[in-house]
Amino acid sequence: MENRYYRTFDNEQDLQNEMDRLRAEGYTDEDMYVMSKREDRMSIYRGHNDHEGHEKEGLWEKFKEFVTGDDESNEHFNRMSFEESERKQYYDDVNNGKHLLYADREYGRRPL
Repeated sequence: MENRYYRTFDNEQDLQNEMDRLRAEGYTDEDMYVMSKREDRMSIYRGHNDHEGHEKEGLWEKFKEFVTGDDESNEHFNRMSFEESERKQYYDDVNNGKHLLYADREYGRRPL
C-alpha cells in the first residue's frame, strides 16, 4: 500500500466518498489532511478519532482545524513533499474552491 495519496475534489461529497474508500484501504483519519478555503481563509484540517461511534457526523465534525491562515497553511503545504509545479497547481486549486485530500502516514514525522 502506498504511504502517500493526494487528489483534489470539486465538492465535499466526492471528497467524503474518497475518504471512505481510503479508510477501507487501511488509512486512518489521523493519516488524512484536507486543505480547503472556507470563509475566505486557507486552512488545513486533520482527522481525529474523537468522533468514535458517531457515524452520521459530517466531514467537518470529524476533522479539526489543524492550521489556519495563508502563511501557516503555506508552510505546512510545503511539508507535503510536492514538486514545485504540483505545489503551485494544488495551492491554486484550493484557492479557487477545490478541496485537497492528502493522506500520508509519515507527514507528522517530517520536520518543518
